[in-house]
Amino acid sequence: MKWAIKQNDPNLWISFNKRMQIDIIKQNDNEFKYWLDRYKYFDRFPEHNRDYYKAKCGEHLLKLNQLIECNKYLMTNKLLFVDVAIFPFIRQCSNVDIFWFKNNYSELDNWLNNMIESKLFISVMDKYFQYNSTQEPLITNFNKL
Repeated sequence: MKWAIKQNDPNLWISFNKRMQIDIIKQNDNEFKYWLDRYKYFDRFPEHNRDYYKAKCGEHLLKLNQLIECNKYLMTNKLLFVDVAIFPFIRQCSNVDIFWFKNNYSELDNWLNNMIESKLFISVMDKYFQYNSTQEPLITNFNKL
């Protein structure tokens, strides 16, 4: 994502408080992702039970929930790089126990719903039929790409 934004940032996603955005993304990609994997696949990590891993995820979610209390998105009322970067991980976490997530992180749940219902998300989540080698190619003119 960083490479793509450096090439072209038409919506100015990285224009606001770049350092804070990068810090949140690093926390997400390192600490939170570590606990998220254990929470989702707790049976593969028998050192602790699922509730322990859920609580560890909850520590990060609580910080994000507090961060978003005054804004539509994580840092402002405008979609930024940080929102798009961490969204898939928060979505994965919420899907493990949706009721726990909704009941404990209402602001983050609102943010998540806004992200899921956004035109951007819907536009990249088109569903396609599974390709069959006997059918015509889905893309026929590569020069138009």
